[in-house]
Amino acid sequence: MEIEDDRGVQDLQPTEPRTALPSRSGKSTMVGLDGELIEILNWLDGNSLARDTLSICGMAGIGKITFARKIYDHQRVHESFHVRAWVTVSQNYDERKILLDLLDSMKKLSGETHNLETSALKDKLHKNLKGRRYLIVIDDIWDTKAWNDVNRLYPVDKEKSRIILTTRLEKVAVYVKSSRSTPYQMRFLDVDESWKLFCEKVFGGDCCPGELIQTGTEIAKKCGGLPLAIVLIGGLLSNSTQTQSYWDYVAKNLSSVIASHDDQSSKILQLSYNNMPHHLRVCFLYMGIFPEDYEIIASKLVKLWT
Repeated sequence: MEIEDDRGVQDLQPTEPRTALPSRSGKSTMVGLDGELIEILNWLDGNSLARDTLSICGMAGIGKITFARKIYDHQRVHESFHVRAWVTVSQNYDERKILLDLLDSMKKLSGETHNLETSALKDKLHKNLKGRRYLIVIDDIWDTKAWNDVNRLYPVDKEKSRIILTTRLEKVAVYVKSSRSTPYQMRFLDVDESWKLFCEKVFGGDCCPGELIQTGTEIAKKCGGLPLAIVLIGGLLSNSTQTQSYWDYVAKNLSSVIASHDDQSSKILQLSYNNMPHHLRVCFLYMGIFPEDYEIIASKLVKLWT
């Protein structure tokens, strides 16, 4: 869709975020965080005319992308911003690809544009954002250099434009300047929120059969409030025989069941592992000597590390 001369709000859809968590209907599901959503929407509509930035920070699988997408797709955002765009950066990023992806999400990428020099792509992006109120979501920033590189691409204006970025690394989130005193730190789901998300994934929002409630509650609780774990096990159970014996087996062997049926979690966690300092990798690998669901005594673990 072309940008309108009268600056009417555009409906610019991003490419599907890689880590968005699909529900049975195919849409991303967010449970809880309603208060946090309103808080950030109010920040987007704040009085500051200057371009402002918000960092959403948290570990892999905690729902950063799903939360950012909920903000991005909210009706208030549709009504408030002339331009919306979404781009994924990741560890191995390329400035030219970022520019092409941004222009593509803004429906400004043609065959001719694709062949432009990088400097010309920057000019084209700048021209299409300048003088308009824009919201850019930058997914998966891994270091401060990457932020500095992509931050220079967007006009600094007085149009109340906003940038939201997601990162696993607190040092990156803190580095980014914002009118907020601190970045937004994603939290784990509580027991009730975990159970609600579990039922949404397994039963599509329907009630859990009475005979499975106790075991299902145990499974949801063992996920530790991590949305990715709940979604993965919920997806498995939704496509499996829903019997008491099978659910009991899953409850007792949760980690191995997830690992054997879905490699998404392994791929996501592998990135976090690769980003660890080498001395922390060794410490982390020591955890593998303990059995599943074993209560780890801190003093014993420290002695092993020593």
